[in-house]
Amino acid sequence: MAQSKPHTTRTLGPIHFEDLEPHRFEDLIRQLIYDFKTWHSIEATGRSGSDDGFDARAFETSQRPTLDVNDEAETEPTNEVAGNQWMIQCKRESRIGPAALKKIVADVDLLNPPYGYILAAPTNFSKKSYDAFRELLREKGVMEFHLWGKAELEDMLFQPKNDRILFAFFGISLAVRKRSRTSEVRSIVSVKNRLYKVLDSGPQGSFSRGLLLRDINDKNYPDESAYLDFEHIPRWVHRTAKHFEPTGLVIHYRTYLAFVDPGKKEWDYTTLVDLAHPPEDFASREAWKIQSNKASDCMFGQPRFRQGRLQCYGLLQFSNILLIDPEGDSLFPIPHIYSDFGPNGPYSESFARLYVHNHEIDWGNEWTRIKFFPEKMPEEERKSERPKKKLLKANRSAFQDDRGRRKHFNVLYFELDTSPNLKAGSVHELEKWSEGDDRTFIRITHAGIHKFGLYTKLLRDEWAELENAEQQLNRMPEADEKIFVVEFEFAYPHQWDSSED
Repeated sequence: MAQSKPHTTRTLGPIHFEDLEPHRFEDLIRQLIYDFKTWHSIEATGRSGSDDGFDARAFETSQRPTLDVNDEAETEPTNEVAGNQWMIQCKRESRIGPAALKKIVADVDLLNPPYGYILAAPTNFSKKSYDAFRELLREKGVMEFHLWGKAELEDMLFQPKNDRILFAFFGISLAVRKRSRTSEVRSIVSVKNRLYKVLDSGPQGSFSRGLLLRDINDKNYPDESAYLDFEHIPRWVHRTAKHFEPTGLVIHYRTYLAFVDPGKKEWDYTTLVDLAHPPEDFASREAWKIQSNKASDCMFGQPRFRQGRLQCYGLLQFSNILLIDPEGDSLFPIPHIYSDFGPNGPYSESFARLYVHNHEIDWGNEWTRIKFFPEKMPEEERKSERPKKKLLKANRSAFQDDRGRRKHFNVLYFELDTSPNLKAGSVHELEKWSEGDDRTFIRITHAGIHKFGLYTKLLRDEWAELENAEQQLNRMPEADEKIFVVEFEFAYPHQWDSSED
């Protein structure tokens, strides 16, 4: 079965500085330094061709004080002048080691060094390079210096204030992405809340609502014949919504018969028939019933605690729901949900659960799948036997509850020394409990000896079966005691004689 897929996080890839030609890279660095300091002026000396080895020169703003002629005291400065000089060097090389770094810094005039120095290059500098850069500039008398490598440049470009620069040079806008993401989230929230109303359910709890899932790209609904591969790749499917997950709606799309042996931790399932969604038309439904009965016959004789169902589910993400039609149409008067069908249909992931009598089995890697079911469907459906002539006497509590209603789940318990000769498949008529009772027939579906405690525990309805056994045997068996157990279903004359109703 398909397992849950790992979730991949979408991220922004590295910035391709190598796509910029050298002068354009210089322009980028100049843009980034504009708000690095309060500048009096920035000169693009590299563009002129006579840059003395530098690509840009900048001067910090300095304040010249003015004198008050009345008291000769300094007042608030008002006159801005050029202050500390900075030299900016740009190298578009992808690799710069300590030796190359030493050659670049050699351009700094030892006798007349700038106050500040910036070297920018789209490379990943090593610790040795950072240490060499710092030591060389200190020796030359530079007071403030910065080495901007690839990581530092990306950090600056991803800041919101530099979003216009990122877009101008690389066509990327995080602000646009953020607005787009906001719209995407708003759409998801809208879809989620709409589904809550359509399905009449909130985020908690489970439900069972029929839906028609439709491919948004389909233009031939409801004509299935327009697609030669419709049976294998349907463009619309009738499915059942079960509950909400934080990211989407869980859809039940398959149910297969399963064999479960909790003691040996063995299991198997068959895809001979899908029990989840019977066909819509009458003829197909009748054929489906026959196939279902044939598949069920493979399990005949097994105790009920080994007869399971494998339920298959898919997650329909809110983000993949493009349109919701709450009313449907005359063919499918149920909600229609449109999405983009991919290789797995509309689901982003699928998973399976194993159940016995609506109780989930905790099956994991320690369980082994065996070969229990046949590869092909049985040719003939199992025929019902005729009732035995001898009437079967049994405790009424096994068949009816306190209100006289037939029980859905039925088991007969017998002491080993008084157990009747019953076997799976045999049909028996019950003795009447009173003159006015109708004739009642049962078919044995399983007969065998079991340890009482383990059997009742595996039935997943332990307390009800303990009470049932006590009423039939007039005592409560011990947990390790062996009991003859008979499981049965109600039978009807038309099953073995077509002339009878």
